[in-house]
Amino acid sequence: MTLIIILIELLELVLYTIFTRNEMGNIPFICPRNYPYSSQLIIIVCQVRTANLLVMPAVALFTIITVLNSCCVGKDTELHSDIVLSA
Repeated sequence: MTLIIILIELLELVLYTIFTRNEMGNIPFICPRNYPYSSQLIIIVCQVRTANLLVMPAVALFTIITVLNSCCVGKDTELHSDIVLSA
């Protein structure tokens, strides 16, 4: 089940990037200041798109780490359940 969740997250990342890579037309990914934008709104949209495409892999990585961590947390405590800590 864990592997399925991770694969779905990665598939979502790849598909989103593929489908949105040309949504701004010929405007470069890094939104250069010297590009002839048609309005201030287009500059903001370009910057939001850039931030979104940069943050998505970080969110995917965080999700993968969280899923793997949640699957492994209980297993470590079960291995040492016979150890008694005294104060």
